[in-house]
Amino acid sequence: MRARLGLAFCLALLLAPSLARADGVERAIMEARAFAKRGQHAQAAQIYEGLIRQNPNDLRVLNEYAPTLIVLRRFPEAEQVFMRLVAATPTNETYPRQIQRIHKMAGRTKDAIDDCVAIALQFPAQSEWARSEIIALCEADTALAGPATVALKSAVAKSPKRVDLRGMIAEIAFQSGHAEEAVAE
Repeated sequence: MRARLGLAFCLALLLAPSLARADGVERAIMEARAFAKRGQHAQAAQIYEGLIRQNPNDLRVLNEYAPTLIVLRRFPEAEQVFMRLVAATPTNETYPRQIQRIHKMAGRTKDAIDDCVAIALQFPAQSEWARSEIIALCEADTALAGPATVALKSAVAKSPKRVDLRGMIAEIAFQSGHAEEAVAE
């Protein structure tokens, strides 16, 4: 009995530092969230950056940090963080959409269209979202209709049974005044 208590005590001592670190991380995240709620995003970012220095692979902290970077308009850094999240969780469709959002906010509309096409290919359930994003981008800048059509035709070549992608091509052609191309699709 005494040996079991001794073993339990030793295990508790070994686990205590990691439990304390986890509790400290949780407190720091809560503090960063409080700063962000008050509009003090730079302070929130500093907290997240400190946590990332301690554990660069903490997905929970990276997930909290990336939107803060977007609010601060630190788009290249936000994109890098989201790329790390995509690499760690490739089946999560939220992170590629955030990268598309960053590209759109940064004025990189061609990249935003390419992102939409890639998301529609990888996540068919996101096809309607991708369609509406591509159409909105092309309506805002008619010069994007050509690059969007090229990107979508490339996607159709990779996945020829995807009728939704062909529909996007037709819709872009129709909206840009090329009804004959729309009918051909």
